[in-house]
Formats: sequence, C-alpha cells, structure tokens
Amino acid sequence: MTNNKKLGIIIPILCLFSISKTLFGDSPLTSIKFWDLSGNKKVNKIGMITEGKKVLNKRAFKFLVSSRNALSDKISMVNALGWGFDSKQENSIGFLKKLNTDIKMLDDYGNEMYHIDVIRDFANNENKSGSMNSLGMQYDLRLIYAYMKAMDHYSNFDTIQRIISTMNDLKTEINLEIEIADNPSEFEKKIRPFWESYNFIYMLLSAQSHTLAGMHEFCEVWESYFNYLTTDRSSYETPCFNDEFIMERNNRCYQYLQLYMHNCQTISYDLNYQCNLPDTLTINKNQELNIQHYPLFVYGDVVISNRNDDIIWSKQINGDDYLSIDFQNLNNGLYSLKLLGKMKNNRDIDYSEAKDSDYSIVTYNIHLKVNE
Repeated sequence: MTNNKKLGIIIPILCLFSISKTLFGDSPLTSIKFWDLSGNKKVNKIGMITEGKKVLNKRAFKFLVSSRNALSDKISMVNALGWGFDSKQENSIGFLKKLNTDIKMLDDYGNEMYHIDVIRDFANNENKSGSMNSLGMQYDLRLIYAYMKAMDHYSNFDTIQRIISTMNDLKTEINLEIEIADNPSEFEKKIRPFWESYNFIYMLLSAQSHTLAGMHEFCEVWESYFNYLTTDRSSYETPCFNDEFIMERNNRCYQYLQLYMHNCQTISYDLNYQCNLPDTLTINKNQELNIQHYPLFVYGDVVISNRNDDIIWSKQINGDDYLSIDFQNLNNGLYSLKLLGKMKNNRDIDYSEAKDSDYSIVTYNIHLKVNE
C-alpha cells in the first residue's frame, strides 16, 4: 500500500475520532464526577470498581433506600455507578424492580405516574403513610430515580426533557405540602438537605438539555449553572454554600462548565452570591460583564486596576442595582475590580430623605482575567 493510500485512510479515521470526541465530550451530566468527594466508604468502593457503568447491585440498592445515609451520599452513589456509551444496562429500571418485585415495566412514554406510585408505595410501607418520614423518603427516592434515569439516557434529549418536567412537578408538589403543613417553617427546614441535592441535579439536567440542543444553546449551559449558584437562599442563615462537600463539588462543576461561559455575549455576576462564585473570573474582550446587586441600591465608585494598582477604568454609581462593563479597550492580563461605596439598606426610603444610618459601607473585589 502506498503512503498516499495510507494517508487517505488515516485522515478520515482521525476526523471521525475528532468528531466523536467533540460529540461525546459535551456532556455535563456524565463528565462531572464527584462521587470521590463523598467520603463514604461504600460510595468509594463502588466508584473504584472499574471505569464505565456499574450494575446496581443489592448493596448499592440497600444503601440508596437506607434512612441512615445522607441524600448527598446517595446522589454520590448514583454518580459512582457511572454511565456507559450505548449501554443496554438501565439501572433506573433495576431500581424500580427492586422497590417492587411485582412491578410491570410499561412503555416509558406517559407512565411516569405509575413509576412514582411504585416509589410512593415503597416509602409508605417503610414508614407510616403520609408521615414526614414517608414524605421525606418519597422525595429522596424520586430524586434518586430521576438522576439514575438521566444517567441511563444521558444522550436522549426527549427523555432528559421529560425528567426535567417530572422534577418541576415534584417541586410544585412539595411546595404545596409546605403550604398546608401545620408548621410550614419547620417542614421547610427539615427538607433543606433535599433542596440542596434537588437544585444540584436540576442544574445538571438543565445543562445537559441545553448541550444536547446544540451549540446555539451553549451559553444557556453556563446560565443553568449560574442560576444554581444564585438560587434563592433567603430562608437560610447565609446565601453561601457552607458545606465542604458542596463547595468542592461546586468547584468541579465550575472547572467543567466555565468552558461554556465563553459562548455568552453577556456574563452575569451577582454580588449577593459572590461567595459561591470563582475567585477569578475569566472573560473575553468581546463579552460584557453585568454585575448585579438586586434588590439593594449602591452609591459609590467602581474601579478597575491592573496588577500594578494603576487605575485603568472607573465609574460612579448613583443608586443602581446593576452595572454593565465591556473590556474591549483592556489588554490581555489580570485585573482587579473594586466596588467601593455605601448601600441603601431599604430601597423604599427616598434618596433625598435617607440618613447616614440608612446606609451600610460596602467593599467588593472581583479578580478578572481578560483574554482575546
């Protein structure tokens, strides 16, 4: 065989490999590994068995339905079970069959309510029907099932969309339960760990959906992540992630999902949730940074300085709750953005009537890396 003929064979093979790598590399749902952060020995044992997808065995199933294990560890267990390209093994079906050995697996389309009933019956049999323990187990198992099913069908856009729809229904159902509870605040407090895992899985599913939709929605992948970072936590003591596992998991997410951020013309940055955002924000010159501080107004100055503390750009803020900045005139490099001023604590107080006691002094710092 001549060298030219060999080259003619090699080039298409290399192109096919490159295309495949691009297609199957864009999968937030399967690419973000976090099971090894769990610290749970049983989770780590499953995760370290082998690369690729593992079958849901009796030990893993018992771990997932045990009330002694935290939901975050159970979600990590599903992550440890992994995924497989073109795999025929569906752990979500095995999960339902283990919940009820008499289950009849109907066609997947339109039978989510049947699957939910299987989970509800199992939770009620394990606990007093309708009790907080029963509801809590039901919510946990439905989330585990949704995540497991998504991992089984990670490349199927329609299935991912249906799972997102069922998760929206679950959220509505839980909020209704909170409203009718004898003590809504106590109910809400008890299921906070559930919401932490729910919001995280919902973010992964949303990011996966936008990825499967195509490159025209790659910016929405990043925005799904940003929405997760800035989820309303007004009922919490702090808007910050304050659990080491969640913070480390969030770092893993950022390392992967920041690649999609560069498909956005405008990047949002909410100062209220700065603690959940990266220390250094990488931004391209053709992008605009929208710094938000809703709903409180800020009065003061925004200054951008270089590494030598030379002021490159500045602007006065006069009661705005957002600020847009473009970087077309900046050279590539590292910069520091500082917001210095006072914040009106109550937006209902007119500026002309506000006293010094109506303001708080604020200082925010954002490290920036500007690229072409």
